[in-house]
Amino acid sequence: MNITTEQIKVIHGRMPDHVKHDRELKQMMVSQFTGNPEMSSTRDLTYSQANELIKHLGGRPIDMRTWAIFDPGNQQHKYILSLCYQLGWIEYNEKSGRNVPDLNRLGAWLKKYGYLHKRLKAYTAVELPKLVTQFEMLLK
Repeated sequence: MNITTEQIKVIHGRMPDHVKHDRELKQMMVSQFTGNPEMSSTRDLTYSQANELIKHLGGRPIDMRTWAIFDPGNQQHKYILSLCYQLGWIEYNEKSGRNVPDLNRLGAWLKKYGYLHKRLKAYTAVELPKLVTQFEMLLK
């Protein structure tokens, strides 16, 4: 998953001023942090790398899972989670010992691309079918 605009804003807000205003220093910081000389822009970072850098700069990582909190009794919510598996939006959960839907990725998608840009549980029964259809389009 790619870095979000929100993460970029937090990183740039936490950077020391002398780094923030010096392009070369900023590029060097990203390259050194990732250990990859090819990565020189915050836009090159993954979601996880961005959160690690935010922590390194003394901030709180961005957690998009709250956007993807679902109702296990809602069939449309469960179908969206099923689509996450089909899209490969999964992560390994140590506690359960299996792959589970990547709720950070789903939450970030809901915030940025969901047609009403709101949390999953905030969608009404009337609004959910359109969201499901929109999410299904990702498979095509």
